[in-house]
Amino acid sequence: MYRQGHLGVTLGIASAGTAYLLHRRFDQQKQRKTETFEKRLANRSPVVLKGIAAVATAGLVSGIVDYDLSLGLGHRTVTHSLATAEGLRHSVPRIGKRVADTLDTISKQWNIPFLREYVAPSIRENASLFGTAITSGIGLHGLGDIPTHGVGGSALQLLWPISSHSFTLGLVSSVSPQLNLLLYQVGVAVAVVSWATVLGRLIFSNDDWQKIRQPVTDIAGRVKGTFSIAKSELTEIIEALRAQKDVLMQRAGTNTRPRGNLGKGQALITDKSKWRHRKRQSLANAPSPANGRRDMILNRESPPHF
Repeated sequence: MYRQGHLGVTLGIASAGTAYLLHRRFDQQKQRKTETFEKRLANRSPVVLKGIAAVATAGLVSGIVDYDLSLGLGHRTVTHSLATAEGLRHSVPRIGKRVADTLDTISKQWNIPFLREYVAPSIRENASLFGTAITSGIGLHGLGDIPTHGVGGSALQLLWPISSHSFTLGLVSSVSPQLNLLLYQVGVAVAVVSWATVLGRLIFSNDDWQKIRQPVTDIAGRVKGTFSIAKSELTEIIEALRAQKDVLMQRAGTNTRPRGNLGKGQALITDKSKWRHRKRQSLANAPSPANGRRDMILNRESPPHF
């Protein structure tokens, strides 16, 4: 799949998941009635910015994964492996801690308090989050590759190096421009809607948000109920059609004369073919008329109806 399609898949799924987690976090917060918009913005904006940075990191990693060919690696192997993703999830926080310690040392030697007071603590605090974002980017890239078949039939080895089994379903082509454009457009639309709801949580208090969300919840419930009713009616129609089919099959079976059980080696001869066979035997035993007369009798006389 092109980077455009992978970016759409990653942005859509990661944005929706991050927005869901942020909504849960905000719902669990105890909000005072006297809280102003400025205080609410100051309390919630840092975690929202972290979520945006995590989604952006996942999208960036999802596009970098396909550079395995440029690096001389096997396509859809090392960079697509779940083992690589899990290894990065554990190693990135450790690397971030070492980088933060190095910045502390540089800050002391060169007297740069900004590094020690802001940069290093931020790296220590968010290293685990970015490790998870990198892992999510690799995983979502692989998720986008599963329905496709790669160029030249390349296998998607998610369990490399343990197994070389291919996890591709081969349903669509990975180089389809229409598919990649569709995934990108849908992913961007989902991301925009997800972050719009998060922006609403920054603007409105929990009580005001509940009032805004209630009509949407009611509409969603009505739509769900409508789909349930339509599903039940469609199921009834299908069952009625099946019952009618069974009745027609039974009527067709009663109008057909049973043939009886055929023994082993016995020829399958229908009633009409039996009549023809007896007719030929009777003509053969009768005084021999001319051959033309016999053929005329066989061709003109119609068999009885059973």
